[in-house]
Amino acid sequence: MLDPRVYRAAFVPLLLALFVVAFSLERRPRAVTTPLGTEIFDGARALRLAETLAGAHPERPPGSAQDGCVQP
Repeated sequence: MLDPRVYRAAFVPLLLALFVVAFSLERRPRAVTTPLGTEIFDGARALRLAETLAGAHPERPPGSAQDGCVQP
């Protein structure tokens, strides 16, 4: 005689598969866009800012007092 518990255990993967299929039938959302173009980014300005920050905080080991230092 077959054990009914085996059949009940077989329904768990089936329910999981139905759950996954139910949520994957929805349409994908539209991509997020921006009104700004790539010409807005100024690479030279970004480099100057990075060099300024690196010069202001040259040595900041993790967990040190300088690690939490934030200057306006």
